[in-house]
Amino acid sequence: MTTETENKNLQMVTMTGNDAMMQTLLNVPVFEQMQRAATLFSKSGLVPKNFENNPAACFVGLQLAAQLGVNPFMLFQKIYNIGGKIGIEAQVAIAIANQRGVFEGPIEHKFSGQGDSRSCTATAILAKSKKAVSLEIDWKTVNAEGWNKKGGSKWLTMPDQMFRYRSSLWLIRTYAPECLMGLNSIDEIEDMQMIDVTPTRKVSEINDAVDAAFAEKQAEVRPETKEEATDPRATMLEEIELLKTKAGLKPEFAEKTIKTLLGDSSDKTTAEILADLPESRLNDVIKGLQGIVEAKEKAKR
Repeated sequence: MTTETENKNLQMVTMTGNDAMMQTLLNVPVFEQMQRAATLFSKSGLVPKNFENNPAACFVGLQLAAQLGVNPFMLFQKIYNIGGKIGIEAQVAIAIANQRGVFEGPIEHKFSGQGDSRSCTATAILAKSKKAVSLEIDWKTVNAEGWNKKGGSKWLTMPDQMFRYRSSLWLIRTYAPECLMGLNSIDEIEDMQMIDVTPTRKVSEINDAVDAAFAEKQAEVRPETKEEATDPRATMLEEIELLKTKAGLKPEFAEKTIKTLLGDSSDKTTAEILADLPESRLNDVIKGLQGIVEAKEKAKR
């Protein structure tokens, strides 16, 4: 029988945008449900290699799909990790804008000129204001930005298609930035020299302190315990404890989280479970906890 609490939890799962992100991270039942789903996706055999057997990556992917309001299976096929940044295919960005009804009808493109004078203008009508908007990109911009100078650049082999993608993305980013939430396309990330301008935050200072403490602890090897300190399993168990602290998990929630990552429903404590695990499974727990830490850090930015 469905209780009032279960109904509320279900409503949280179906939210999109920032509500979905915060409810997933702060609501324990929803967080656990998302972890289970991420584990199933990672073992399904229907996701790209960068998501296979990687529940943490699948968790982030599911979170992003909820925020963008798109099918997770589709999104997994169209996103990539490029230097620690999420890149999406241009078709996905355009599909998201169309799905959200930002424009009346599809984006249209008009070309003019040839060779170095070639240009493309993307035009659309804003759904709310009925205002026609447009954005032009020309070959002069392509040259100035160096988009065509990279080895294997598609600007050299299929320039008109790249004009369509880039002008559409710029149009969306200019007039409907909420659609992409700051995400860049794969080509944009590869073309641009991305500069990290994230300001210093207290949370980063705390994380640095935890990392420093972990490094210091690893360096403290007393003669009588040298063999134990260099044991890979002991190091991995220490890292799990530090990641639990870094993620801000309360003891009871930490127990449930680790069991969820391992798919263990027994009555054993996590200490008992971890003691019997091979190093490969301990590494799965570490990756899962690292994913939680990364997700929480992104939510605070």
